[in-house]
Amino acid sequence: MSKKISFQGVEGAYSHLAVQEFFPNAEAVPCKTFELAIAAAESGDVDYAMIPIENSAAGRVADIHRLLPKSDLHINFEHFQKVEHKLLIHPDDTVMMSGRSGSRMHSYLVNALCKTIGANTKRADFALAA
Repeated sequence: MSKKISFQGVEGAYSHLAVQEFFPNAEAVPCKTFELAIAAAESGDVDYAMIPIENSAAGRVADIHRLLPKSDLHINFEHFQKVEHKLLIHPDDTVMMSGRSGSRMHSYLVNALCKTIGANTKRADFALAA
């Protein structure tokens, strides 16, 4: 019988890719929140929850360090998921092409992008989106 693994996010999210790599024959069960992914494992609706503990670009995933100690779960396995960010822009996006500020993205991506592009990039060049 195939295992069922919950994860926070949608198909194609890094947690989904981690499920596919670590449990290649399992059924991946997407959840809207970390709380729901953990609850699915606690209730027995799934066999495991694939939960990120740390992000190499942005540090620990704070929600997990708050949620996991309150749950009945414990860490069974460890998996290192390769993360590759791609910045795609439309050719008509004059704000990005001109180098002016005004781009919006998640704060995790801002840190990764600044490291990738280099010292000439400042956090102030990007508006953070929740």
